[in-house]
Amino acid sequence: MLNSYACLKMLHRLFLLLLLAGPLSALELKDRLDEPSRTFNNVEKSAFLDVTTLGDRLLTIGERGVIAYSNDGGENWVQAKVPVSTMLTAMYFVDDTHGWAVGHSAVVLHTQDAGENWTLQFDGKRANELLLDGAKADYQALREEYDAADEEAQDDLSYDLDDAEFALSNAEFDSQLGPANPLLEVYFEN
Repeated sequence: MLNSYACLKMLHRLFLLLLLAGPLSALELKDRLDEPSRTFNNVEKSAFLDVTTLGDRLLTIGERGVIAYSNDGGENWVQAKVPVSTMLTAMYFVDDTHGWAVGHSAVVLHTQDAGENWTLQFDGKRANELLLDGAKADYQALREEYDAADEEAQDDLSYDLDDAEFALSNAEFDSQLGPANPLLEVYFEN
């Protein structure tokens, strides 16, 4: 248990650290969807969550948007060019050159060159926009149906309208919160 002197000493150190760091507004929090994956010298030491083979190529994905490939059985690794730095969780290739990777913040990446270069196809920002647009349209359509209905039909529609209003409220909240939902798996049947 800390005594009051130890607490004051700890608060004093924290205050000094904040003074040295500058004002909190000077700290820039960057969105990992807007930051490309940083290049690492020893990319093979990164935390990886999925691995696949493309002919003789090993390809792996993981933390901080890192995607790496090896053409010599894992002896040497090259880091791919990735436009985001979110955690990547899974990948799927439909042939030896065309593949997709998914991850946190609802990221969907695509490659056409066996994993050397990736482009962003979809993310949680876009997902939130689509969900919000859909919730607005659903609510508006139900509101119009409710307003045009007679009293008996309005009673039947009132629960649906409440549900639509709740869904709209959730979509607005999620949109303000930001892209939070991860994609954990990807698969193409054809």
